[in-house]
Amino acid sequence: MATNTEETSNDHDETVVMDMPDGFTPLNVSGQQNWVAKGPGVVVRGILKGRFKRNKIGKNKKETFFYQIKCTIKEVPAIFDKEDVFLDKGDLVCVDETKALEGLEKLAADTESVYEVFIKYIEKVPNQNDPGTSFWRTAVGYTKLTGEDIDFSR
Repeated sequence: MATNTEETSNDHDETVVMDMPDGFTPLNVSGQQNWVAKGPGVVVRGILKGRFKRNKIGKNKKETFFYQIKCTIKEVPAIFDKEDVFLDKGDLVCVDETKALEGLEKLAADTESVYEVFIKYIEKVPNQNDPGTSFWRTAVGYTKLTGEDIDFSR
């Protein structure tokens, strides 16, 4: 049975809710993290590790979330401590949940399966429903990994 553990990071003032099996002690998924550096053509591909609640409340007064993904490709552009970096296979990257990524919520909740996700940022476009704002057109897909497809070293 999983238990919810809440952990707060002083670095980014974010609260992360983690599901831990009984008997496990949480280390953390908070602190200084790599955040995807969105841009035209930027691709994030990797193993979906979870969906986490942020301490930030969105513009619409709703809770906000992010996903952690373990990269299965090289050269993923990210921001770490306000510095531009490129991530390698095996590195973790955080991606804010947007309308385009909401479908990943059900995959993150499926703790019995392993999913590889693909996210590609296409272009930033004006939001016609909210003048003065914009959003990233994004292509999102996934594949469920089974048996020999699962490389636990990733």
